[in-house]
Amino acid sequence: MKKIEKIAFILLIISLLWSIILPSVTKADETNESKSRYTSYVAIGDSIAAGYGLENISKDSYAQIVKFHYNIDENNFSNKGVVGATCEDYYHFITDSEDAETYRNLIKNADLVTVSVGSNEILGLIVKAIADGAGVDVVDAEENAIPTL
Repeated sequence: MKKIEKIAFILLIISLLWSIILPSVTKADETNESKSRYTSYVAIGDSIAAGYGLENISKDSYAQIVKFHYNIDENNFSNKGVVGATCEDYYHFITDSEDAETYRNLIKNADLVTVSVGSNEILGLIVKAIADGAGVDVVDAEENAIPTL
């Protein structure tokens, strides 16, 4: 259990640092040249890309913000964010799902692709570490997302 807690803690620290560093990198790239650099954009990811929990997804999701920042036309934009998606899900989406060829073509033809998957795996590790520390059994999320005592 201690190993899981250490991994979860390290991943949490990395994600916090990333959230601090990424906005500064984005801010440094705000020139007129950067606004015309990309003409097509695909966002791939989980709940974060999908904009889950935001009041106005069509305006406030990071994918929409990037699209607006680079002045990308709506017809050249695709947000493939899926709430609850994992890295394994995206591997399936891109390799052997019914829409695999569509995913691959979107990625291949885009000037800009953002990928934000893995937060559900990290969240799962954190929930498990907390539950283990509290002596709580976590029921499989597909059955029931509520921990049981």
